[in-house]
Formats: sequence, C-alpha cells, structure tokens
Amino acid sequence: MIRASAATAILAGAALACSSPAPRAERGETPTKSQASQASQAREIMPNAVEDPGLAPLPGMETDPLPADVLLRVQAVELGDFTRANYRLRLHDDGRLFVQKNSRAGRDATPPERFAAPWPAAPDKVLDPASMDEIRREIRARRPFDLASGYRDPQSGAEGALRVFELQLDGKHKRVVTARVDIPALTAIEELVWIKGR
Repeated sequence: MIRASAATAILAGAALACSSPAPRAERGETPTKSQASQASQAREIMPNAVEDPGLAPLPGMETDPLPADVLLRVQAVELGDFTRANYRLRLHDDGRLFVQKNSRAGRDATPPERFAAPWPAAPDKVLDPASMDEIRREIRARRPFDLASGYRDPQSGAEGALRVFELQLDGKHKRVVTARVDIPALTAIEELVWIKGR
C-alpha cells in the first residue's frame, strides 16, 4: 500500500531516464500493465481517503486551465519545509512530455514558490503514437472523471504530499487534488506515463 508521503523517494534519482516519481518505479521496480491493473482494481479508493471538495492547489502551484493540446498535468509538492522532492509533469496530445523536478535544480524552492525552476524549453521525451494510445486507454479504463474533486487522509500529520492531477480527454476535463493519500486510479495513470517516458 503506497501513501502519498512516499513522494520524498523521488530523490533516489535525478533524471527521467533512471528514475521516476511513480511509486513502484521509485523503488527500481518496473510494474507490468497487468500488475498495475490488478493493484488498482483491488481498491478504487484507499480506505483512509475521505472526500474533501474544499481541497485546492497551494499558492505557487499552477491553477490556469489546461491548454487545449495537453492531455495530463500533474503537480506534486511536499506539505512540510522540504521542497526538493517537488515535481511536475505535462503530457501533450502529440506525445511531448515535459518534466520539472526541484531535485534537478539542485535547490529547494522558497515559499510561496513551489518549483525551483521553470518548465524546460524542450521536452524530456516525445512518446510514440502507440504509447499515447496506451495511455489514453488507461485513462478511459481508470475512469478518473468519475472521481471526486478532492481526497485527503484525516489521520495523517502535517507532513506528506499534496498532488494536483488534471486530465482532459474525449471532451471531458477533471482536476483532482489529493492530500497525503494515494488514489490508485490516478497513480496507475501517472505511473504508466513515467514508464513510457523512460
């Protein structure tokens, strides 16, 4: 069972080619598609997650609407003082994948700043059409548009991560904010993007 506070494991690697913030990938494991499906289908929502429609991005996080050509944007920030593990990714419909990690910048962000560097000018990788089709199928299968707008773990302390997942596909748009909790459907989608982005 993976909790959102595990985001600090991102520091295990500083480059997209050798690590990713996806939970299993952070530990050096490469889950197969069937393993990811079985893990997330076992529980659509973690038992410690409660809906919280009041959750919103923190100051310093992006709140502008997704550009029309963006399929997915994920922002993850630590809720404590340590910001080196903060990261964000953006996947475009044409396969361009942009990644910004504070660990690459070599410094923490100074609040209210959340990210220590701007988006890179060039994509980290351009995913091929087959990979993009697989990601779109994964999104449709996980049904993220049916999720609530926010989830949190009411029993956790002040530490942990806040993540903002934004997706748009088939004329639908969804933003889900999670605080210190993992939502398997979203984790499976993000994990597949990291795997394809290696």
